[in-house]
Amino acid sequence: MKMLFEDVTEITDGIWRVIVDPTDISIFGTAKSVYGDRSVLLATQPEYDSVARKLSFERSNALLLNLGSGSDTLIFKSTSDPAQPSSLLEDGGTRDTPAVLGQGDNQFLKLVDSELRGEANMVAKRLLQKVRDIWPGDLKKGIRNNFSNTPDNFWYVVVQPRVQELSITVRGRPTRFQASKIELKDDRPGYTRFKLAKLSDLDSAFDIISQSTRHL
Repeated sequence: MKMLFEDVTEITDGIWRVIVDPTDISIFGTAKSVYGDRSVLLATQPEYDSVARKLSFERSNALLLNLGSGSDTLIFKSTSDPAQPSSLLEDGGTRDTPAVLGQGDNQFLKLVDSELRGEANMVAKRLLQKVRDIWPGDLKKGIRNNFSNTPDNFWYVVVQPRVQELSITVRGRPTRFQASKIELKDDRPGYTRFKLAKLSDLDSAFDIISQSTRHL
């Protein structure tokens, strides 16, 4: 399938800028990183019409390097098939030791792409990336859409397509956690449950997970 972008600005040879809603950018698959407000695409054999300001390339020839929260998108020309890149930082640099996602984490991301849309899709990916940047591990798929963290299950997540949100359980009673704009509820004995669907709640959700009791 050929993708066509209009109103494209050529920054320099092989680099273009275009305004695209991040929910539309997600059509290119799971991003290699989820940082900042700018999305980054790598495309092989793109065709640019400088007069009409249109850019086109085959969808299969593109790799989503970074999924940002805003609509500002950079497209880079690749002279070969897109390779697996290092994760990008907000300033455009790369991390020396990018978080490595395990099989279970990738199962989670695949389910998120198939079941969650728009903001819920983005917030799920961003949350996992933020957690893995701090705590190595892997998610283990349980029944249906449930995932437990391994080797220490200090957080547990359920993908809920019907209501387009995540249900997250953390170790510790609600009284353990600092005041938050997110509503915390008692779950099974010794655990707390909350919902996440909005990017505006991402930092609060991450703070709650950070305060969870960890055994390792």
